[in-house]
Amino acid sequence: MGAVRRFPAPTVPNPFIHHIKWTIPLFLETVIGAIFLLPLRALLMLAVVPAITAVGYAASLGYNGKPDEHINLWQRKLIKITFPFLSRLGLLSLGYNWVHVKGRKASYEEAPVLVVAPHTIWADGPALVAYTMGRVVTRVANKYLLMQREVLMCLESIFIDRSAPGPRKVMKAHMEAPGCYLQLTGCPEGTTHRGDGLLSFRPGMFLAGLPAQPVFFDFGPKDPGVALWAYSGIGTLSTILLSMCQFHNTLTVAYLPVYRPSVEEKADPVLFANNIRLYMANLIERPALNYSYEDASCIAWSV
Repeated sequence: MGAVRRFPAPTVPNPFIHHIKWTIPLFLETVIGAIFLLPLRALLMLAVVPAITAVGYAASLGYNGKPDEHINLWQRKLIKITFPFLSRLGLLSLGYNWVHVKGRKASYEEAPVLVVAPHTIWADGPALVAYTMGRVVTRVANKYLLMQREVLMCLESIFIDRSAPGPRKVMKAHMEAPGCYLQLTGCPEGTTHRGDGLLSFRPGMFLAGLPAQPVFFDFGPKDPGVALWAYSGIGTLSTILLSMCQFHNTLTVAYLPVYRPSVEEKADPVLFANNIRLYMANLIERPALNYSYEDASCIAWSV
C-alpha cells in the first residue's frame, strides 16, 4: 500500500458552518441585555417595521415591476426622505448603536452598480437600504414575504428565480432599460457565510459591463459572532434576538474605489465578476475563497 497523501489544512474555517463560542462575559452580557435592552429594542422594531412597510406600500402604488416602468417622482422623493432614516432606526433596534462610514459613495454616473460583500448577516438588509439605497437584486421568494415585499418593490428591485430558465436575461433587461436612476445593488456571493473571505461572485450583476463600486460591510470580529447567519448554525430568529441582546454590535461601511472593467471584462461577465472579487479581496485584505452558492446548497443537505 502506498503512502497516505496528506492534504494541507484549510487556511480559513468552513465558511458555511458557524457556531457561537459562548464565554462567561458573553453569557452575562446576553442575559443583562435580554432583561434591559431587548424590550426597548423590540418596541423600536415594532414601530419601525410597520412604518417602513406603509411607506413602501405608498411608494410602490401603480408599479408592477416591469423593466421599462418606474415609480413616480413624488414616490421617489418619499423614499429618499424616509428610507435612510427608518432603516437606520432598524439597525439601532438590532443593537447597531453607531455605524462607522469610510470613503464616499459614488454617484449613479460614476458607478451604476454597487457590489456589497461579504454577505454574512441578516442585518445586511437594513444596511443595504440605509447606506446604498439602490435597486436590490434578490431571490424571487422575497417578493412574497409580508412587509419585505413593499420595501423591495418601491426600490424597483430585481427578483431572480434561480430555478427558472434565463435569469440572466431578466437581469440584463432591467439593467439596460431606459430611465434607470437607482444604482443596482446586491450581494453577488448569493448566500450568507462566516465572512472570513469572499466567495465566488455570480456574474448576473456584471452582464451589462458597467463600472462598479465595491462596498465592504464589516460586522466586526467573527468570534463569538452572535449575529452571523450561515447555513449551519443558529436560525434567523435566534440571530435577531441575540443581536438585540448585545450592548453594541459593530458595523463599518467602507465605500471602496470604483472598478472600471476592461474591454475583455465587458464582453465576459464571468471574468468581470472574478476580477472585481480579487480587486475587492486585495483592498479589504481577505482571501478570495474557492467556494460558491452551489457549495452552500450541498453542505446544507449534508449536515
